[in-house]
Amino acid sequence: MTTLSKRLLIAAPFLVWLVNIILLQRKSLGFLPLDHDPNAHRHDMSVMIIASRPKSHEQYATIWSQLECFAEKFDQVILATDHQFKEAVFDFMKEIHKRMPEIGKKLKTEFYTNNRYDTGLWCDSLTKGKLLKLNEDHKDKTTTNKEINFDIYDSATSQYKNFFLINDSLLALEKSNELLDALISKNASLVSLNYWGNKLFSFTYWLESPARAFSLDGIKIFANALCTLPSINHNNWWLFCPRLFLADMTDAEGVKRCIAELTEISLVKHFPLEKVHGLYPSKDPGGKHWIRSFKYWEFLRQNMSFPVMKVKQIPHARAHNRSHEFKYCTNKMKKWQLN
Repeated sequence: MTTLSKRLLIAAPFLVWLVNIILLQRKSLGFLPLDHDPNAHRHDMSVMIIASRPKSHEQYATIWSQLECFAEKFDQVILATDHQFKEAVFDFMKEIHKRMPEIGKKLKTEFYTNNRYDTGLWCDSLTKGKLLKLNEDHKDKTTTNKEINFDIYDSATSQYKNFFLINDSLLALEKSNELLDALISKNASLVSLNYWGNKLFSFTYWLESPARAFSLDGIKIFANALCTLPSINHNNWWLFCPRLFLADMTDAEGVKRCIAELTEISLVKHFPLEKVHGLYPSKDPGGKHWIRSFKYWEFLRQNMSFPVMKVKQIPHARAHNRSHEFKYCTNKMKKWQLN
């Protein structure tokens, strides 16, 4: 291999990252046209599902921010949570109806036994909440066939055409509907806020799970791939992720990593690559992730209007005099204020 070839190989990841950044900036300034008009399918019904286990003051503020800044364009909004939070969530709902009645009218709560983390709550809302309805033949299969049926949702129906799945770890910072707009404009099956790797090397490419939008076909693929999985726990994680069994990790670490691999990293493999898209690169050229590098988060926020902050970044924002970022999407909130 020549010296020039070696240099190009080393520089390739940075060049791909730089091209993505330039395209994002140009599109944010309106220099790049959308593939399709995002308003062309505004009549299509859309639903937003928030998976939450709201244990802290910050998480209630986060949910509020998402409702205030992300929920406006959706026909239905669902807060899916665990039974143990029922009393506190009812108090939260009273505040929503009082301060944001237009959101309260389309917001409902659903309570489940949460044994599969965010994915379990999303799946329970999709399946037990009947957002995806099975025909009678498939209902019979679910009750009589002991084997997992991985195509059970292929023929499912729904009144909704677009699905936005988000968890309570992301604090909204500005009005945004960009995932739903990108889903429609790109005629995509799956759009995520953040991506890893690049499509030129497809084995490196995957999409983060905290905020993802799906078409109806896309959500069926999601349900087939993930909602058919059993609960993964300390006793069985190595059966589902045998490769990790050889790694030096505790059972708790193994469960967490296995769930991430099955429900997040591997999901893209179930889709045609041209039908999936990520909007913002998760890492800078030096490999620093936006959650762990406040400097990179600031770059995304200042240069591309990155619309969220991770809950765990709130102390860093205070330390860097960016507490004003909290205000816009919690403007109507009186309780749970972030100072």
